Amino acid sequence: MGEWLTKAIQQLEGFVKAPADAAQAPVDAALHLHFHRADAEIGTAVADRLKRVQTAVGGGTGVQCADVTHPSCQAGADGFASPAAGTVGLCPLFFTESLDTQANTLLHEGMHLHGAAHSIPDRAYSHARYYSALTTEEAFDNADSFSNLVQDLILGAGSAQAGAAAPPVDTYRSCDGPQKDRLSRALGLAQKWLDPAFDAVTNPSLSSQALVQAEVTQFLGDATAATLQKASVAYAKVGKELVSNMSLVCEPPGANCPAGTALYHSSIRRSIYFCQEWFDLGTEELRARFLLDTLLQRFAGLHEVDSPHFVSLAVALLGITFAAPAPIPPLPGGAGPKPR
Repeated sequence: MGEWLTKAIQQLEGFVKAPADAAQAPVDAALHLHFHRADAEIGTAVADRLKRVQTAVGGGTGVQCADVTHPSCQAGADGFASPAAGTVGLCPLFFTESLDTQANTLLHEGMHLHGAAHSIPDRAYSHARYYSALTTEEAFDNADSFSNLVQDLILGAGSAQAGAAAPPVDTYRSCDGPQKDRLSRALGLAQKWLDPAFDAVTNPSLSSQALVQAEVTQFLGDATAATLQKASVAYAKVGKELVSNMSLVCEPPGANCPAGTALYHSSIRRSIYFCQEWFDLGTEELRARFLLDTLLQRFAGLHEVDSPHFVSLAVALLGITFAAPAPIPPLPGGAGPKPR
């Protein structure tokens, strides 16, 4: 991890000096992939946070070995951060992994502890659809974005999102490039809402909070245990589908896409069909709302009258689960970014 940090910081500093230089293409590509922007400002900000971890590691970082009874280990983690103790815990799984995976894990947990004045959260892991749907500010407040950027800079493009760390691979039929992009982003945004919503209604420490209770009551009528359970089951069923490869079809105008039909699902072919009306919806959020609404009806069995309320609740709960990320720190002297 120490060698990775040194080399990655050097590469980022080289990029900051000459972002337009063709020799900086690998850094440009890695920044675009993991932070969705490539310019001197974001390059400097990322390098500064990596330097914080480098300094902490150089001063000695506490590491403890945890056994399988630790809650994080039981949940399948290979490591975890303990901000209160300032240590990284390593689960038995960690010691079965490759050296590269171990380095990524240590850097990931180091970002939680030392990457910023606050504990950087896990907004999205590399295998999640919504990893690519994070804004630049959200990615800058996401531990995996940093560890994956460093791994790609050291081991090559795409190495951090390979194997078990890769997101689902969907199949497309009759879809052009722009349509595929809109479909991918809508699925990512739907999952970005769904996962925190599931945590909020399932985890007692979250579901008991007044803000969560108020949102559940507003959209579902009450926040009783039965209502929370219904939301938990619905979100879990759709969440199971979103972590799997999906079959997506861009349907041409015709009998299957009459006026008023944006998309529909075929249980026989297990495909989702998208009509031109869906692609014509004005915003990315609106397309994702329509999509999540259909998924809740199809996979969670919600009635079409009820499903929009579950969609709105999921959108609202995202803002409670995660605080709004801070802006990217500006370059010294106030020079603005020039994205490429």
